Amino acid sequence: MNVSNWAVTLDVENTPVHFKIDTGADVTVLGLPTFLKLSNVTLTPLDRRLEGPDGNAVNIAGKFDCLLSYKGVTSLQTIYIIHPGDRASRGRPALKALHIIGAIREVNTADTTKYRNLFPRLFGKLGRLDGEYTI
Repeated sequence: MNVSNWAVTLDVENTPVHFKIDTGADVTVLGLPTFLKLSNVTLTPLDRRLEGPDGNAVNIAGKFDCLLSYKGVTSLQTIYIIHPGDRASRGRPALKALHIIGAIREVNTADTTKYRNLFPRLFGKLGRLDGEYTI
């Protein structure tokens, strides 16, 4: 299992599945074609309406509860199956429970003086606009 480019491969009921890391998502979703490759899982009806970032309803085939594992950490999570599609993304609850957000960690807040000196034009007017503007 590895984390790279905002994606992670982890075990869904002992089957490796590649997921996009989506820290803005409230739920974890999996595409129907990927779901059909899993064994010993059964879909249950939805208990809520799911919306995409645009506010429109997402076409959900159902949901299932399963054990997700990442680097020795296991968590019981609900995964929603989207149809059509073969997209898998991890939502915040699973990211936190499996410590994946911790694996990404934080942005290093090293001293910026070195970079300000190397790239003075880049940082010289950062946040400032010349003249007047009407919005």
